[in-house]
Amino acid sequence: MGIPLGIKVTFRDPEDSTKLIHAQFATVRSHPELRDHLTLCARLDVKESAAVRRMQLADQALWSAEAAEVDAAEKALQIAADARNAVMGEMMQAAREFIEAGFVAAGATAEHASWLADRVAMEDLPELKAKCLYGAGAVDFTRASSDPTR
Repeated sequence: MGIPLGIKVTFRDPEDSTKLIHAQFATVRSHPELRDHLTLCARLDVKESAAVRRMQLADQALWSAEAAEVDAAEKALQIAADARNAVMGEMMQAAREFIEAGFVAAGATAEHASWLADRVAMEDLPELKAKCLYGAGAVDFTRASSDPTR
């Protein structure tokens, strides 16, 4: 038996829920280039927080606007919402690239890595990032999201 290539990741087979799929996800320890992906994700997270705050402020301005100011306040809110949506798109793309890169670095083909990435829910991403950065552990995506031990 060979040396594990990273973190053990477990999924349910979407075509047969009684079967499990096991994959490996690389760690920053063995693949330092993954740190760049994690850094980008963190920067986009901060950028998204600022965009959300700008949108909140624009929303408050709309609600406190006098009748003559409503159109301008509405446009400002729409601009802020569009900016937030753009950052969220960047975040999703960066997360997807991180996930695929982790599976590829651990030995998956690009096609298989994409298939595996389709099975990673966004709410599971923080755990995967943490294990990747820490360099050890396993991630089990088979438990129900209501499971408090997950």
